Amino acid sequence: MALWDSVAAVVGRATRTGVGVAVTHTPVTGTASEVSARFDRAFVYPFAEQGVVDTRPTVWLLAEDLATAVSTGDAIVVNGTAYTVESIEPDGEGMSRCYLTED
Repeated sequence: MALWDSVAAVVGRATRTGVGVAVTHTPVTGTASEVSARFDRAFVYPFAEQGVVDTRPTVWLLAEDLATAVSTGDAIVVNGTAYTVESIEPDGEGMSRCYLTED
């Protein structure tokens, strides 16, 4: 299991740095961090039978990359656009999907 964890960590880091974007995380209290993260813009799929479930932008952050743990109300800047963390869904493996609102 330890080998798999090591491989998963290497692949995860390579994916974030290879396809991620620079994200600045500024906590309400604590130290700001610039990290590489996966950012997803909200989109509308007009032909969905069920309609759009969620249109908020999201960013995936790895806890070990941050100087201070992410929490609601923190500031996130991606490509010069400022966002506020509205809610967080940790995956139990050290990654958190953060739902954002544009400031």
